Amino acid sequence: SNRFHVRAAQRVRNKFAVEHYAGYVEYSTENWLEKNKDQLPAASAELLESSNFELLGQIRRYVRSEGAKIAMKSLGKQFSESLKVLRVRIDATMPHYVRCLKPNDALEPDNFDPRNIVEQLRYCGVLEAVRVSRAGYPTRYPHEVFITRYYMICPNRFTDTDNLSPYHNEISSNLTEDQKQLKRLVSRVATEVWKIEHEFFQHAARPAEQSDNRHALARPESLDEFLRLDFSSRCAVAGLQLGKTKVFLRREAFETIESIRNEKFGRNVTKISKTWRRYAAEEHLKRSIQAIITIQC
Repeated sequence: SNRFHVRAAQRVRNKFAVEHYAGYVEYSTENWLEKNKDQLPAASAELLESSNFELLGQIRRYVRSEGAKIAMKSLGKQFSESLKVLRVRIDATMPHYVRCLKPNDALEPDNFDPRNIVEQLRYCGVLEAVRVSRAGYPTRYPHEVFITRYYMICPNRFTDTDNLSPYHNEISSNLTEDQKQLKRLVSRVATEVWKIEHEFFQHAARPAEQSDNRHALARPESLDEFLRLDFSSRCAVAGLQLGKTKVFLRREAFETIESIRNEKFGRNVTKISKTWRRYAAEEHLKRSIQAIITIQC
């Protein structure tokens, strides 16, 4: 292993080192087996055997001592079995971990040392985990959650028109109605994301031969070229993928989709507010005209 190190000087002293997040930790092999026996010394066992105390007499048969012929579990074996039980329990649940960080070495309140905190995050592997997550698909929505959150991007998701590519038959007959709506929505979202990014690259005067390195495919230069790609390829170009139970989004695609969602919500809020203000003004005008007529009569 790359984390296991044994130098010549350590080998002479029966020692080795393991590289942990916090650095190198040196271990000694002297009395390694003795430390893992987890047994009472023979003298202590004899003392318990000779006791007349009733309670000790009841637990005497459970005492394991040095030189006992009964097969015993070493400390390492007990730890291994305990770790297996913990692993089974974790696999059967959805654990959430809380990472505790020490803000400063002086243990003072309201004193945050940025360098100290960053070092703890780096040694604990948090920064590396974030980097790996950002390089892949960090945002993942179950199908029903994705539809509930982004339905407004594809209001006509009940029909194939303007949602799917006209060059491919992408809706299979064995799909349920919910699966068809989801596929139309994902296809429409991918198209909207590509349009926004394509417009951005054009304004940024980005060379056509330079493709975004987060995509395995070259970026299409026109909408027709984009629609000629199959469903999976269009999703890959846009930075999302449709899985069996979830929709996976890259960071850039997630930010773009959220901006589309916020824009549509903003327009709808403005339209509702405008309609209500117009209705209130018309009602006020009608009441005013009626009041004027009543006064004149």
